[in-house]
Amino acid sequence: MGHSTGCQDAIHYLVTKPTSSSSPRPQIKSAILQAPVSDQEFFKSKYPGDHEARIWVKKATDMVLQGNGNEWLPIDASRSLVGEGEQLTPFTAYRYWSLFADGGDDDYFTSSLPEDALRFRDSTAQLLVLISEKDESYPSYLSTITSQEELLERWSDAAEGKISNLSAVLPGADHAVSQEDAAQEMFKIIEKFLAE
Repeated sequence: MGHSTGCQDAIHYLVTKPTSSSSPRPQIKSAILQAPVSDQEFFKSKYPGDHEARIWVKKATDMVLQGNGNEWLPIDASRSLVGEGEQLTPFTAYRYWSLFADGGDDDYFTSSLPEDALRFRDSTAQLLVLISEKDESYPSYLSTITSQEELLERWSDAAEGKISNLSAVLPGADHAVSQEDAAQEMFKIIEKFLAE
């Protein structure tokens, strides 16, 4: 089960081949993507075009293209993402690019991705997708249950049967599904999915 950025980890694991045939991966029958959000889409909605964080995306992209993706960005790149006094997380150029650039390696859930760029159909496992209706990480154009249901339908259509029909938008749920009613609904759906 992946939550938030963990959804990117889960789908990446399921759609990419191992780098070495000498270390086969365990077969996974099913996976749950709870609160799959696009860091890139969140980033764009939070930081306007001239924001310092956008400049760091360009610098990180240039470093990746030059083969220097494993180099650490200056701490100012991290500082551009958080408020004063908040904990800073260092980034390599690759990680910054992967999370926040258009087409970065973590860009699995951006709502504007063309159908041929959606990787759900490549999954080696059946997927349960649970979107939180009140997810604070979604941009304003994905803040209604209708827009989220349309997104889920688009993903399901592109998935060629890999996304379970039990997938749903959890009414009233925030990103962490901290509401008791929403959490109970999520557990019921997960139990049904695991029993399939």
